Amino acid sequence: MSNRSSSAEPKTNDHYRIAIMGPAGVGKSAIVNQFLYGKFQTDYKETVVDMHRGVFQLGDTKLTLELLDTAGAYTFPGMRRLAIATSDAFVLVYSQDKPESFEEVTKLRELILAERDTDRVSIVIVANKADCPARNRTKRQASVETESAIANIDWNHGFVSASAKTGINVVSIFEEILRLLSKEEHDVNAVLLRRLVFHSALTRKESISRSLKLKRRRLLGRSK
Repeated sequence: MSNRSSSAEPKTNDHYRIAIMGPAGVGKSAIVNQFLYGKFQTDYKETVVDMHRGVFQLGDTKLTLELLDTAGAYTFPGMRRLAIATSDAFVLVYSQDKPESFEEVTKLRELILAERDTDRVSIVIVANKADCPARNRTKRQASVETESAIANIDWNHGFVSASAKTGINVVSIFEEILRLLSKEEHDVNAVLLRRLVFHSALTRKESISRSLKLKRRRLLGRSK
């Protein structure tokens, strides 16, 4: 009896924090909600910072993913720097119906590389809202193909065209990020042990408070 239970236990535990970043209104929160909870919310609510956690069983591995859903508005640079400093990987989201949002993602990528002081960072670029109708579908498809080439070839990052609304390729985003992190293929359609283990939504006041506390700790550490 004890042997059976021990054999069912994971042999390894992997734990990653993934920051979901991008300009406002491109569907960052929608991607997280679709991936973890299988739902799409039509009402838009501005995010300051949300932390979600999902636990998966992948063969002999227990995989914990912390998804840090960050603000699209750049009114909290301290929180953005904290997210960059503490995350293992990054999902940078832009919207296919807003061509200018890819330029914002480009700037975010440059900021991440500068803050981390290395170009060896696990990043997946996501072209969200693939479901949105386009007046010129051929032109948009060509644009996405160009952006995919930039991400894959020029930047050596992952790239996924997805729709948070319909769920198309949402799982592929996190399979790609795990491939970059572990250099192995993962199927995150595997058994989800606990769909929601932990979720906290930080208010603006809490976000600012945490940012100030971090700055105080850094200052105290330098003074010692």
